[in-house]
Order: sequence, then C-alpha cells, then structure tokens
Amino acid sequence: MKKIKAIDELDEILNKRFDLRYFTTSMKNKADYEKNLDSLYLLEDRENYLILLKRDGFYIADGFLLRDDSIELDFNEDLVLEYTFKRFDEKGVGILNALGFKEALKRTQMELKIEDSFSEEVKLLDESYLNEVHDEIVSSFDRYYGCVPTIDELIISIKNEEILGIVEENNLKGFIEFKVGSKRSLIINHISVLKKYRRQGIGKKLIEKLCSYGHKIGYNRIELFVNEDNEEAISFYKSLGFVEKNIKSIIYRR
Repeated sequence: MKKIKAIDELDEILNKRFDLRYFTTSMKNKADYEKNLDSLYLLEDRENYLILLKRDGFYIADGFLLRDDSIELDFNEDLVLEYTFKRFDEKGVGILNALGFKEALKRTQMELKIEDSFSEEVKLLDESYLNEVHDEIVSSFDRYYGCVPTIDELIISIKNEEILGIVEENNLKGFIEFKVGSKRSLIINHISVLKKYRRQGIGKKLIEKLCSYGHKIGYNRIELFVNEDNEEAISFYKSLGFVEKNIKSIIYRR
C-alpha cells in the first residue's frame, strides 16, 4: 500500500472505468477524491487497484479490478466498499466475494425535482454548530457504512455552505448536510432531526428549505440514497414527491 501524494496519480486508474476489461465499483470523480487527498492510499496487485480512504479504524475502498484475473488481496485492515450501479454486474460481484467482501446493506437512489420555491428562509449553519452536527451524525449513522464525516470534513462542508438547519430559540432542531453534484443536482449526504424534535414536521421543513435553496442557486433536483429495508423513510420521501431511480448501491464489508 502506498500513499497518494498528488491527485494526478489517479488519472490512469480512473480512466479504467471506461475499459471493458475492468469491473469498477465507484462512480466518484477526480474532484471527489481530491477533497480527501490527505487520507488517500493505493493498494495494487499487478493491474488491479483499490483506492483507499483512511477512516477511524478502517478504510473505504473503491475497486478497479480486472474481470479475468485472479486477485490476491494482502491486506488485514477492515474494509468498507460501496458498489454503485445502474445495471447489476453479477460477475463483478463474484470478484468481490472471492476477495472476501460480504454484503452488508442495499440502498436505492431517490430523486425530487425542484419545481417550486417554498419561500422558506434558509439558515446555513456556521462552525458554532459543528460539534452538535458531528455528534448527531455519529450517533445516528453506522460508521462502518463509510458515511460518517470527520470534523475536518464537516468544517469544509460549512465553509462551502453545504449544511442548512432549522434553529429556533437558539436550539438546533435538525439539519441537512449535502453537496453540490453534477447536472444541477443537490445530493443529500445526511438528513437528521434531533431526537426530542421528531414527529413535529421538521424533516419536511428541511426538505422544503433545501428546495428553496436549490431553486435560488439554480439547481433543479435533489438526490439521496435510502436503505431498501427502511420502508418508513421511503414512504416519507415519496410523500414529498421523491421517486425511486434505477441507480442502486450495495455496501460490502471485509
């Protein structure tokens, strides 16, 4: 395993997603990796590659793997890998299974078209809410699914104006942490309502505020992934106008 020191080192590897000889698990682009350059590593076996993002006690892996090769993965740390796809690749999943990856979670993408502004006042959170937001995410999301950001990553999100919240009487009631995607979309990474404020319509208000913000800055849709077995969340999003898309995600662990 070697440390990635410059983002350009990934150019040749990322281009392999267009090579039919390769099974690729990630849809991330170069800019996505560049945000985490300080924590990026590369594990290589001949012409097979895993891009690794170091987290607290494990690594998030993105695979660029030859379909017709026998891969040896000499790595003893815990790995989390997300396979995102439009069309399921059974042979590719066989490669992951041979490497010791086990399915942990299935997710589906949902999308909401921004057609109206709700005239909602939008509050973008500053660093005074940093610890509260981080603590809520840590307590609400499984760290091993690779979605829990570090404090430094949340600071970047705040500086990029990518966390909005509902604050009443100086109390944070809920927030959405999102990122600006391609093709005029806002992608929700985390939406959370603090426990004592749940069942009060805060979640709906958060989505409406994000719609208003997206409309203001010229974006036309909101995207998110939701666990396939979370029927309550799926019903909630559908009630707000979200529809399920054909993009799926499977989380694997090793």
